Amino acid sequence: MSDVATPPKSAQSIDDVRKKGEAALENAKTAASDVLETGKARAQEELTHGKSVVARQVSDAAHAAKSAAKELRDREQPMLATWAEAAADGIEQAAQEIDGRSVGEIFHKVEDFARRQPAVFLAGVALAGFAAARFAKSARDNTPAPTPGSNAVYPYPSYPERKNG
Repeated sequence: MSDVATPPKSAQSIDDVRKKGEAALENAKTAASDVLETGKARAQEELTHGKSVVARQVSDAAHAAKSAAKELRDREQPMLATWAEAAADGIEQAAQEIDGRSVGEIFHKVEDFARRQPAVFLAGVALAGFAAARFAKSARDNTPAPTPGSNAVYPYPSYPERKNG
C-alpha cells in the first residue's frame, strides 16, 4: 500500500475535482474581495477622522493667530498685527477648505498644487517636517524620565547595558 494518493481514473472523478477546485477558487475570490472592501472602508473612516482632526487643529491655529494679532494691536504694533490677522484669515480659510472637502478632493488639490508650484510645495513640506520635529522634541523634553525604582515606563526603547568582561 502506498502513501501517495492515486489520481482519479474516471471522467466523473476528474469533473468533480475540477468543480470543487472552481468552487474553492470562487470562495477565495469572494473572501479576498470582502477583505479588500472592509479594508477600504476602514481606511476611508480613518482618513475622514484624520481630516476632521487636522481641520480642528488648523482652526485652533487660526484662533491663536487672531489672539496674537489682538495682542500685537494692544502693544501698538499695527503692522505686525495686520500681518498676523492676514495669516489668521488664511489659516481659517484653509481650515474651512479642509473641513468642507472630501479626502479625495483634498488629495487631488494637494497633488494639483504640487504640480503647479513644486518649489512652494517642497518648502511647505520641509516647513511641516521641521515643525513636526520641533513638536516631537518639545514633547520628549517635557516627558519626565522615570526615577530609579519606579514603575514608570520610559517612552523610548531601552538598550541592554553592556557587561564588561
